Amino acid sequence: MTFLLALTSCKNSTQKDEAICLSCDAEEEMQRASDELDKFDKIIIRYYNQIETNPTEVIKQTEILVKKVKTESDPNNVKWNKFGSLFELRAETYYKSGEYQNSINEIYNDEKNNQESLGGKFSFSSQDCIHLACNYVKLKDYKKAKLYLDSAGLGWYICDYVNANYYEVIGQKNKALQAYIEIKNDKSIDHYDYYQEALKRIVELSNPNPILLDELFYPSARSDNPICKTDNDRRTKIFDLINELPEVKSCKSCDVVSIYKEPKETNSSNYWIKVGHDNGSNFVSQFNFFVDTLTFEIKYLDTKTDKELTLNEWRKQK
Repeated sequence: MTFLLALTSCKNSTQKDEAICLSCDAEEEMQRASDELDKFDKIIIRYYNQIETNPTEVIKQTEILVKKVKTESDPNNVKWNKFGSLFELRAETYYKSGEYQNSINEIYNDEKNNQESLGGKFSFSSQDCIHLACNYVKLKDYKKAKLYLDSAGLGWYICDYVNANYYEVIGQKNKALQAYIEIKNDKSIDHYDYYQEALKRIVELSNPNPILLDELFYPSARSDNPICKTDNDRRTKIFDLINELPEVKSCKSCDVVSIYKEPKETNSSNYWIKVGHDNGSNFVSQFNFFVDTLTFEIKYLDTKTDKELTLNEWRKQK
C-alpha cells in the first residue's frame, strides 16, 4: 500500500514528490540488478562445485558463458560483475587443474575487466596478488611470487598467513614459525578459519623433522566460501545481509565486504562493516554500515557527519 501511494504521489509536480519518484525508480533498478546477479551467482556456485570432478567441463561451459555475457543485452548494467565472477572461477579451475599459466591469464582478464568497468590504472587487488603468487610458486618462480605477495600488502584478512606459507615453501622454517606464532598471539583474528590452520603449522614446524609446505593457500573467490569459524553463523548472516543490499550488489567498484570493527571495538552490539574496492595498495571504502548483533538491523554510517541512518533515511537523502 505504501508503495502504491508513493507512485500516486509522483503525479504531483513538487520537488519533494519528484525526489520520491526518483528514489522509487533507483531502488527498483538496484533490486532488478540484485536479483539478476543472485541468479547468476547460483550458476557460478554450481560450477565451483564441479571443479574437482570435471574441471574440463567447467572451463568449456564458462567459456560459453563469457561469450553469452559479451553479446546479450544488459539492461541492468551488471555484465562487468558477471565477467568478474567468471574470470575468478576460471582462474581457480585452471589453478586446481595444474594449468598455472592459464590461471594467470584469467587473473589478468579479470583485472582488464575491472579496468574497463571502473577506469583508472591497471592494478591488482590483494586477492589477485595472492592468487598470482600461488601460481608463480607452482611455477617455481619464487621471486615473482614474493613480488606479488608484497604487493598484496597486509590489509587483506589472510595476507599474514599466506606470507608464512611462503617462508615454508622457500625453506625458511624459523621465519615461518615466527610468523605463525604472531598470528597465534593476535586474538583479534581467532575467528578466521586460517587461525586454526596456523596453529597446526606451529605444531608441525615444532617437530624435529617437519614436513614443509610446497604451495601457498589459495583463497577461493566463491561467494559462499567459509572464512570464519568462531561466531561463524552470526558473521555469515551479517555478510549475507550486506551482500543482499541492492546498493552493494549494483556497485561496480565494490569487490570486498569486510568487518572493520567488532562489537568490543565499537563499544556496542554493532559490527562495523566496510564495503569497497581493494586496489592492491589500499582499501577504498564506498559504504559503511553498522549491523546490530541482537536484531541484525542494518544502519548506514555517514562517516563525514558520524551519524547513523536507517536504510530508509539513507535512501531518501541520496
